[in-house]
Amino acid sequence: MRKKVGKKKRRRVIKSEREIIALKTIGSPDLSMDNFLKEAEALFDCYNQENSGFCIKGLTQDPISMQYYIVTEYAENGDLRKYLHVNPNLSWENRLYIVWDISLDLERIHKAGLIHRDIHAGNILHSGKFVHLEEGKEVHEGVAYISDFGYSMAASYPHNNKENIYGVMPYIAPEVFNGMGYSMKSDIYSIGIIMWELASGKQPFANISHDADLVLKIYDGLRPEPTPNAPLFYLELMQSCWHKDPSKRPKAEEIGDMIEKQMEIGLDKEKMQFIEAEEKQKTASNKIDPNAIYTSRLIPTITSLLSKRNSF
Repeated sequence: MRKKVGKKKRRRVIKSEREIIALKTIGSPDLSMDNFLKEAEALFDCYNQENSGFCIKGLTQDPISMQYYIVTEYAENGDLRKYLHVNPNLSWENRLYIVWDISLDLERIHKAGLIHRDIHAGNILHSGKFVHLEEGKEVHEGVAYISDFGYSMAASYPHNNKENIYGVMPYIAPEVFNGMGYSMKSDIYSIGIIMWELASGKQPFANISHDADLVLKIYDGLRPEPTPNAPLFYLELMQSCWHKDPSKRPKAEEIGDMIEKQMEIGLDKEKMQFIEAEEKQKTASNKIDPNAIYTSRLIPTITSLLSKRNSF
């Protein structure tokens, strides 16, 4: 006995008598087996490892539609965007755990020789809950993880594209807009923007149109305004992730190590250096421009934009 309880782009959720699972679709029913197996293999390589909080259960195909599915555990908290909306007052400790989880995932992805190329808050899922102990302190039991490998490719594959790129504009690294192509360092840039989203409670560049002008401004150095209430080490790490020079961005492993080090310090109340920041964190209003788009789409590169302008 199965019942469909939800549907999202490229993902369906099925409830059975035993458990709830997610069936992740890949492309259209006419997708080649080679492309389907590529994403499936990437997911298995990255998540079916020791200490991975996410479980890949198998592969299947709808015998009628011929649509391929990857069977995964169900992320009951939804994506990170939804999770932050429902939980606007997360402690800094729990925010750090989310960054740590994501950095571990990205480390697995990069060690598998892959570039994700489309990391944004809608592609970060969260599963599990927080438990309150007698002291009233939240203990991290949930896990955040990166999903949707449909646009990922091997790092060795040539990625430069002079015309169009695919993604969510605020999360795309400036060099990608300039036609230099995706890299592991462009994935790191996306993590920096997600760190800002976790710190501020807002969506990046929500109050302006996501258009050609924003592409040019990001390339020229525009970044979200750092929130003053975040821990200093966090701000410095976040800004290093979105540095304009890709070579100066940290590796995923280095992000995880830094977060882990600070969590070890933070768990000791006598040494916690960011309690004040946590106390000052308030729910922020987030007015969204009607032309702010947070779903992945084709976006013109700077080369393409300038070519079109020069043609007039």
